[in-house]
Amino acid sequence: MARILLRGVKLVKFQRPPIRWIAYLLNIIAFLFKYLMLKPAAFFFFFLLTVAVQAQSFSIYQTLNTGQGLPSNYVFAVTEDRAGFLWAGTDKGLCRYDGFRWTVWDRDNGLPGNYINMVLSDKKGGLWLGISEKGYYHFNPQTGELRPLNHPEYLLPYTLQTDSEGALYAETQQGDVYTGYRIRPEALSKPEIVFQYRGTEPLTLRGAAGKKMVYCLLTKQTDSTTLKKALQSRWPVSFLRLNEPVPQLQAVYYLSDSIVVTNTAYYRFARSGVLLQQANLFANGNSYAYTCATGQGLFVYDIKTGYYHFDATSQPAFYNRSSGLDTDYVNHIYEAKDGTIVISTLGAGLKLVKNRYRKMFLLDHQPVRSLLPQGNDWLLLAGETVYKTSGSGQSLAAVATAGPTAFGLWQKGDTVLVATLKGIAFYASRGAALQPLRFLECNAGISSVINTNGSYLAGTYGSGLLHFRYGTVLQKQPGYPFRIIEKIVPLQQGFAALSHEDGIILSNPTANHNRHLTQKEGLLSNSVFSVYQQADTLWIGTRGGVALYTGGRVVQTLRFPPPYAQEKALAVFADRANRLWTVSNRCLYLQTGDALLPLASFPLVEKDDAVTAAAYNPHRNEVAIGSGKTFSLVRLDAVVSNKQVTKPGLLKTVLDGKEVGALSGGVPYHFTSLKFVLAPFFNTLFAQHELYYQLQGLHNDWKPLKDSLAVAFTGLRPGHYTLRVKPVNADGYAGKPVLLARFTVQKPFWQTAPFILLLIGLTVAVTWLVSKVVERARRRKKEAALLLQQTLHRERERIAKDLHDHLGANLATIIAQTDNIETRLYRGDWQTASQTVQHLSAQTRETMNVLRETIWAVQETAHTLSEFLLRIRTFLQRHYEGTSISWEVKEAAAEPRLLSPAQTLHLFRLVQEASQNILKHSGAQTATYTFTLREHTLYVQIADDGRGFLLPGRATNGLANMGERVKLLNGTFTLTAAPSVCIEVVMPL
Repeated sequence: MARILLRGVKLVKFQRPPIRWIAYLLNIIAFLFKYLMLKPAAFFFFFLLTVAVQAQSFSIYQTLNTGQGLPSNYVFAVTEDRAGFLWAGTDKGLCRYDGFRWTVWDRDNGLPGNYINMVLSDKKGGLWLGISEKGYYHFNPQTGELRPLNHPEYLLPYTLQTDSEGALYAETQQGDVYTGYRIRPEALSKPEIVFQYRGTEPLTLRGAAGKKMVYCLLTKQTDSTTLKKALQSRWPVSFLRLNEPVPQLQAVYYLSDSIVVTNTAYYRFARSGVLLQQANLFANGNSYAYTCATGQGLFVYDIKTGYYHFDATSQPAFYNRSSGLDTDYVNHIYEAKDGTIVISTLGAGLKLVKNRYRKMFLLDHQPVRSLLPQGNDWLLLAGETVYKTSGSGQSLAAVATAGPTAFGLWQKGDTVLVATLKGIAFYASRGAALQPLRFLECNAGISSVINTNGSYLAGTYGSGLLHFRYGTVLQKQPGYPFRIIEKIVPLQQGFAALSHEDGIILSNPTANHNRHLTQKEGLLSNSVFSVYQQADTLWIGTRGGVALYTGGRVVQTLRFPPPYAQEKALAVFADRANRLWTVSNRCLYLQTGDALLPLASFPLVEKDDAVTAAAYNPHRNEVAIGSGKTFSLVRLDAVVSNKQVTKPGLLKTVLDGKEVGALSGGVPYHFTSLKFVLAPFFNTLFAQHELYYQLQGLHNDWKPLKDSLAVAFTGLRPGHYTLRVKPVNADGYAGKPVLLARFTVQKPFWQTAPFILLLIGLTVAVTWLVSKVVERARRRKKEAALLLQQTLHRERERIAKDLHDHLGANLATIIAQTDNIETRLYRGDWQTASQTVQHLSAQTRETMNVLRETIWAVQETAHTLSEFLLRIRTFLQRHYEGTSISWEVKEAAAEPRLLSPAQTLHLFRLVQEASQNILKHSGAQTATYTFTLREHTLYVQIADDGRGFLLPGRATNGLANMGERVKLLNGTFTLTAAPSVCIEVVMPL
């Protein structure tokens, strides 16, 4: 260090005279540094003189800014409406927070400007807005309607407020006339005059809309008779008469029955008018002073200087940038419904005033590594510096520099030990100072130190456990299981060695026994951060929660709830009331029954910070919390879990995009969306409630409502449903389930009882009709089968008769002709014999053809239409052979089809019968046979050009046979007898 300083001196040695003085100063510092390095005691006192031993500023705020979702850090005002929404006026428009997200209204969706400098609730769902230079308006968020106020230029901005009914109260001053108005949302153009003063004598009047009172400030010189004549008021008037002269009362911005606030001073009076307290305000003399009266006292601010807080029991407190506010520009102060004070700032977002039983110090981003209680005060190691509190935690000062490699603090009597990467530094505690004593070097980093039986044990980063006595060299304890020990903690019998990777070892040197615990033995994790002993039970803090170890085993585990499941249990302890507490890297937990409930309503650090160390001081019953940015002290006797759970309510029901009332009429079965919107129900702005819903009829599980205050359903089946919600506050306390809605999804018409009865009746009727049709078809089929059998029997008999008559006759003729040939040959009549042989041959051939046709027609084989027509052509060629009749067979078929054996037989016999009639009776010259196949129907037409005939009254046998055959084929038979004969047959295939 001295060399660096001397090198700096050489660099500036030959510069101009002013710089030469800097060189001289650096030479002096270098000399002192080099000298004092040789004398530790002298160096300590030099440290006290050169290092700033000053109280660190502390913060009482929690921040909500753009990092946590706020649309802008420039906030002008906030309020809450009747439904519970939080509204904020910003430079980017009007913003609404529903507990999950922000919604913004600006110029793009209807507002005349983006700078919203006033937001007040009308208690009916609407808002009173002040929009930069555009004026004042009443805004209805549900409809988007925006209506301006008349003559906004006369309204005094510091008088704007609302009464218990949500009407806007404002005061105006025009010349000698001072008027207070009450403006209702439904009558913007007709403001009501609350009071009016017309007089030449100066008078100070202020209305209090919340109390519906008018306060009047009187001095000894005020003429009461003249005043009463000049003042007319619909509200009661309270007079505050001063019995002594008070200066600077020309501009009064707040007035009650005991307090007067001007732009430069604060006065508090007794009922008798005697001045009890006076405080000067805002030395810069601003034009206005704004006030906010709350249950915690009166807040006074002037936009650009900070703010004052007055209460009846203490002196006024002033807060600005140096007090942790992060800015001097305070635009608005508001007391939320839960008593939280919310401060709107210009550039720093929203500031939440924290509970007064907590003290917080800012450490300029020096992470706290170790905490050590000292009676009523604390020692803490933050960064490279050791700090100490004084005055029971009222102030904080640096007392030693431990270096960048320091890890932990420990104390024995008046000796403070600082564990570092290079060894152990010993200090003597002398009041508010630490005096360096000596340094014990070692080759391994020291994590922590404890005292056992007059000697010391040190945990290390790589060398396991070291043993030493004061003033002796560190010696390694052989055979210890851990090489890396993050922390060692003394126990009633021995000590515990903690590891962030390998669990915990419970060591009893007296019994020479080590017990190694990991997840296999029941711990929630192998990452162990703390251990606390109560009687014979150990509370072991790990990642994810706490394990209870007693009787040689883990008997119970307490897990952090799901949002905090991976947090680290940095400290576990019991307070004076024997309440068990756990501190994680984010939250403070209180054991309730078998659960660890997070006190999320009492955040330990900002959202961008994390707890790094925690310790309990039984002398003051307080816990010290160290983080990456802050050091805070929390009095546990004042910390109580928030058991209040706000009851959620239904804001509106939306069916298919339209808001509806009660669902008493049911929900149509064809609905597309059913949404239930809840009113905001959180009771702490910065601690989020959780909401779970259950829809009985669909599921019985409680499901979380994660990112909005609405739950929507689609595709619900017909039936009865019950929707319940269950709130859980930030501290883990669950409220009773709340019934939101009961509704019925209507059944479609075809599922209603009348339709079902009608359907049953129709089903019975159709079944009866179908059974009748089936029975009739079965009967017809049976009759057709019987008729077919009869027909086939007749056909067989006819074939047998034909064979007997025709074939038998032909065969007899053939036999006779054969005998005749033999006789003729015997007699030598060769010519006659030859003619007889030719005739015999033709007759034999005819007999064979008839026999083939008969056999082909009656065989039980299906034939294609083409095969059938080929047989027809063969028959017709033989039938018309030797006649003058010309014939033709026409075919029109789109695709090949099969004819059943019955169809082949009857159709062939029909062609035979028709051809026989043409040959014998028609006298025709031509005959045409047309076969047309369309889809599943065959059309047959047989026509000739012969002479027709008159249809007889009764069908002949031939015609009757043809009609009967077609009937058997389920077809139709049509005969045209004049002028020529035409037979038409239509039959299904």
